[in-house]
Amino acid sequence: MKLFDVVQSLLPEGTKIKLLLKKAGTSEEFFQIESEKPDGYIQCPAWPPDLFAVVGTIIEKSSCYTFAGPDLNNPANHQKYLEEIFSAAQDWKSFSAVPPLIQDLWDAMLGAGSTEINEICNKPELTLTLLKLFAIADEACNGIGWSVDPTSSGINELVTTSFLDQSTAANSSSGKNDVPYLPYRPVSLCSLVRTDLAIVLPKSMTANVGCTIRSLSHHLALLPGSTQVEPSWTVADKPDNSNGFLRILAVPFPFHIPENSFSLKHDKKKINKNAFTPGFFGLSQNWLKTGKDDEEISGISFVKDLLIPLLQDAKKESAGAQIHGIVMPECALSEKLADEVAEALKDQGIEFFITGVLTKQVEGDRNIARTYLFSESNGQYAYMVKAQSKHHRWRIDEAQARRYALNFPDNSVLAEEHRSKQWWESIDVSKRTLPFFAIRKDISISVLICEDLARADPAMSVIRAVGPNLVFALLMDGPQLAARWPGRYATVLADDPGSSVLTLSCIGMVDRSNWLESRPIRSIGLWKDAGGRPQELNLPHSCQGMLLTLKSKNITQNTLDNRSDLNRTKKLALVSTVPLKVAHLPNWL
Repeated sequence: MKLFDVVQSLLPEGTKIKLLLKKAGTSEEFFQIESEKPDGYIQCPAWPPDLFAVVGTIIEKSSCYTFAGPDLNNPANHQKYLEEIFSAAQDWKSFSAVPPLIQDLWDAMLGAGSTEINEICNKPELTLTLLKLFAIADEACNGIGWSVDPTSSGINELVTTSFLDQSTAANSSSGKNDVPYLPYRPVSLCSLVRTDLAIVLPKSMTANVGCTIRSLSHHLALLPGSTQVEPSWTVADKPDNSNGFLRILAVPFPFHIPENSFSLKHDKKKINKNAFTPGFFGLSQNWLKTGKDDEEISGISFVKDLLIPLLQDAKKESAGAQIHGIVMPECALSEKLADEVAEALKDQGIEFFITGVLTKQVEGDRNIARTYLFSESNGQYAYMVKAQSKHHRWRIDEAQARRYALNFPDNSVLAEEHRSKQWWESIDVSKRTLPFFAIRKDISISVLICEDLARADPAMSVIRAVGPNLVFALLMDGPQLAARWPGRYATVLADDPGSSVLTLSCIGMVDRSNWLESRPIRSIGLWKDAGGRPQELNLPHSCQGMLLTLKSKNITQNTLDNRSDLNRTKKLALVSTVPLKVAHLPNWL
């Protein structure tokens, strides 16, 4: 494959920029607009994320990122390189004409279009041209994907306008002018490059270990096409009035899981003499019953009897400071109950609510994480919600079944040697998504569900590229110990890309796992950040929640070509944990 083949494959219709235009005063009525640039590839893409996607793909395919970095024998040369990058990026802050230097570099790249991809590393001038284009596109997007401030460029303003409008709380477009939007929002920042070919998203952290293309950018992340997993970016647009603190209420509900919550759904069956279907188990949320016939807990009761008392206790323990978010484990609630809880919480001053949800659908159950972002405008409260399905099924083996005191009856007619010794979670794992949420200036979060933390594909490459500051892992698991699997995989993410990780399991499953232990440890969660030791979060028997106080600290990160982010990156560290209790427990608990 030649260099120009890559350009054509990503930009099959040339480099004319395309936007969606929403007519002022309308809701979702869009039409497409194009620039008046010439057809073909003569003009450099006028939108930096498009250039980033094209050049980044060439750099990644050729591995010429391995040549990034200064000549140790001639540091003055690299200083000149950096000055050139920052100067060109500063000139490229809107949809105005592409600065001459960038157009010249594009022309030089196209002039080498017949070069085979595997020969690029043998051409130093071409390699340098590619690295310059990539770095300029990255620096031109400094601050992209975060809330707009008075110093924001036109580039960032367009992105924020596009990605904010997903929220039900967003102001309707009633201005005098038509409003432009990016066509692939909220999945990609690109205007020209289709999402099945490549995706570009904002970036929070730069990997400081290893030598990959992920280490070559500060502000933009290059991701593979969305054929395996579809990422998205949401701007919550919250000002940071907390002096860098982030206070989270962790509620390890359910507090008790009846054995009959687990049941055999499909027994192992013979296909032919050498092939058998696996066994599958199903999950019923029996912990949501009030104890009165088949009555289920209501969202109002759940909030009034459990969450508000915990929020009040948390505020008391933090000297009246605002609690910013509530997090609950995997499969804690039903979808209906989660929505009711969010509705009842929207005027409580919290910014986000994250919970695991189990949904029953005709085509198959889904194990889902739902993230609710709350907003307030002129006394009106609202929220938006993003849902993501679990990517991998839980597999319970005989040892785990014993540990959790679970019994799956064997009704199979198979011979003893072929009977089930493993049971898979009966859920639909298709249509994989991975949302990211910009909850503060330069702070983003993402959520993983249990096994998705442990499996490399498809989420890990996306997580490492974007580098969220905080990853929540919602689990239905035993005690969260540094020596167990959550500790190992949390450490991996803390190393690369440097994310802080919070795992959270339900106390009901922790207690089921501990029944054989002579010295049980009631660790509901595990905290790990870059450079710090794992912190187990132990919950006393009399408590129903835990307040976690986090503090952001600005750190400096550098790319492979020695571009500094000027101390912009934020790292979240755990400051304190406080167990919380409800004074008067409701009967349904």
